Amino acid sequence: MWFFSPGGKLVSFSNSRGGDVPKVVTISQVITELDLLQHSKQLEHSLTQQLFADFCDHKSQQSPNERERTLWNFLKPSEDYFCPVMQGLLTNPYQSSCCGNQFSKEAVTQLQQLQKPCSMCRRKRMTFNVDKAWKRKVWSVKIYCPSKQDADCTWSGEISELKRHLKD
Repeated sequence: MWFFSPGGKLVSFSNSRGGDVPKVVTISQVITELDLLQHSKQLEHSLTQQLFADFCDHKSQQSPNERERTLWNFLKPSEDYFCPVMQGLLTNPYQSSCCGNQFSKEAVTQLQQLQKPCSMCRRKRMTFNVDKAWKRKVWSVKIYCPSKQDADCTWSGEISELKRHLKD
């Protein structure tokens, strides 16, 4: 069990299971990294003001190496990757038959259950199909192993191969 106390202290208690072993109380000083807080505020501002693409561009330009530049450019959103209804990333995209726009599975379910017209073209009759081309595009993005820095892993490949790599 642990809790924060005034003055930036973290107090933790350990329960002993044995009868003769004393309980331990540890008091630690929590140090707040001002740079980390500032970066967090910048990120939050870019997200709330819908400036994330500019934020990623700026971070990419400041990156000290090619790997970080690639990462920030990959993170930079494109309108093609966002659902116009749910305002989130299209992780499971469906394409509408009426206007060809993409929607998330959650948006499709919502539009169908509430019998609403298409959010983009306002047509009332439409069908939705899984957008396989978009899935291929996303799943073929080249990435590095997420544990490359911690475990010195040299693997790189497509996102579709990552799960198998992590199992090995």
